[in-house]
Amino acid sequence: MPDSPAQTPADILPAAFVAALREAAGDRAEAALAGCATAKQPSFRANTLKGKCGDLVRELREAGVPFTKHPLSDWSFTTTAEGEVLLKESVAYKEGRLYSQGLASQLPALVGPLREGDKVLDACAAPGGKAALLAMRLGEGGAGLTACDRAPGRYGILCHTLKLMGAAKARPLLCDMRTPPPQIADRSWDHILVDAPCTGTGTVRVEVRRTWEHLGIDYEAYVESRARIQLSLIERAASLLAPGGTLVYSTCSMDPRENEAVVEHLLHLRAPLEPVDLTSWSKRFGEAAAPGIATFRGTTYGDFTKSCLRLWPTAAHEGFFVAMVRRRK
Repeated sequence: MPDSPAQTPADILPAAFVAALREAAGDRAEAALAGCATAKQPSFRANTLKGKCGDLVRELREAGVPFTKHPLSDWSFTTTAEGEVLLKESVAYKEGRLYSQGLASQLPALVGPLREGDKVLDACAAPGGKAALLAMRLGEGGAGLTACDRAPGRYGILCHTLKLMGAAKARPLLCDMRTPPPQIADRSWDHILVDAPCTGTGTVRVEVRRTWEHLGIDYEAYVESRARIQLSLIERAASLLAPGGTLVYSTCSMDPRENEAVVEHLLHLRAPLEPVDLTSWSKRFGEAAAPGIATFRGTTYGDFTKSCLRLWPTAAHEGFFVAMVRRRK
């Protein structure tokens, strides 16, 4: 929380970040800044690769764990701070029958239309929560899923997560998606998730200095550097889509230059891509959900922004951006 009652989040957070957020969020800016100053309600999901959701619900109730079903998915739940402690001490948690994961973080792995037998690629997969959810949705131990990451340390965490969550048939790879190996580059993919490296501004917590102090060094340069990486990742991923295939692009950033601008660039490529409307997911998040931003600092983005989904930070979840495109057949 702010250092004193007189200080607001805007007084504490780096000025360049606050200015960009206010320009992007408009009327929602003060609520978004307030969301940066609130602890997030813990949430988790069941893992049906290791058991039935109903059995897990009964087990947790019998153990006295407080939780509430969330409309995000059939497997999504929220709990309390005390409940989170009990969850992480439970046998179910240690066995991988549930996974502690923010609601916003689950969303990118839920919106894609996965089918049995699909070839699915998670392009920036560590630490593995979204990859494990994709594997669960595919079933059969995650057969058909390839999950890659470029950082050796994070790749090790990814491998551990997939193993713990029962995704025995998923294939982890240590590689950079900007220059993918033949195992990726020589195939066409039915669904690709690019949960891109970003500035992380949607995860800012005023009382946790490490979540925002890096934004005060040179915020504008940091956004530009992240955007360059994001553009190269999404371009390469789009080139690997099979006809009719879908690509989900997501970040935990609130800056349009990492979100709408990247998707606009993608849609201007020669590949025959079209936006997919995600607005039906908004009702699962209430007033914190919104379509993409149409204009930012003199740049007007296309009509595709109406099909994107933004989550502004609240006590229930972090800030997130999700968009999906489809390659025409």
